[in-house]
Amino acid sequence: MPQIGQEGQQILSSSKVLIVGAGGTGSTVALYLAASGVPCDVLDFDLVELSNLHRQIIHDESQVGLEKAISAVNKMSRINSSVTYNSLICKLTSENAMSIIEKYDLVVDATDNIDARYTINDCCVLLRKPFVSGSAVQMDGQITTVIPYVTPCYRCLYPSLSVTLGSCRSCADAGVLGPIPGLIGCLEAIEVIKLLLNRDKYVDAHKEVTPQKDGGCVNGSSANSTDHPSDTVPAPKKQRVNGKSASQLKPLLGRQVMFDAVTGEFHTFQLPPRSSHCAVCGDHPTVTN
Repeated sequence: MPQIGQEGQQILSSSKVLIVGAGGTGSTVALYLAASGVPCDVLDFDLVELSNLHRQIIHDESQVGLEKAISAVNKMSRINSSVTYNSLICKLTSENAMSIIEKYDLVVDATDNIDARYTINDCCVLLRKPFVSGSAVQMDGQITTVIPYVTPCYRCLYPSLSVTLGSCRSCADAGVLGPIPGLIGCLEAIEVIKLLLNRDKYVDAHKEVTPQKDGGCVNGSSANSTDHPSDTVPAPKKQRVNGKSASQLKPLLGRQVMFDAVTGEFHTFQLPPRSSHCAVCGDHPTVTN
């Protein structure tokens, strides 16, 4: 494909992505990024349960009771053994998120709880890391991409945690049609690839940051995995793919795609602009650490 080519594949293989959550959407993201040759680490503290398997297709019955992060990395290694993956067994919190996220080029938000979404958002904005966020519940799914200080962040759209909690449902609570998280995960994987192929514009535009202390996760790596990535944040790389071809790939910046499985329709919505009153990316932020 002219948008990727050999140079594009080299860019993908030299990147580093963190997938937070090895559930329904995270499973599919992990599978397709592994197949695409993208080095990924998977963070999850939960165990595989039999009730997960209708939507979390990276796991199988033989993995029930195993940590999801380890199960995911094992499967990714069988898909593409030439790439290194790590399993991070911990819960992402405000105490460890900065030191974990700073080591990656990009983050995939595949979580199923609102606290984790705010934590990912805040840390990615403070570290100027782009992230792709997707979710699915019952018969609906949605996805968007956040570029700090360019697009609206999660707090721009949902300033109040208390208000958001009232309308937030998880797959475990409300149920979900199994293929929908898979569909959203595929879209997330596409967004990740588009962002990485245009990394000089969307990924490397952030300033370098000072490394934080160790995040305290347990490295439950498979035989194909190594330790955490280097604590040194790499200097930005200025790369292009096949001239202007990669620039034709347009991520969902300031837009949200929603899928309604009842009607089989996709809807793309223009999101409101970044808020100058946002607590984390506004003109006078109150979330600064």
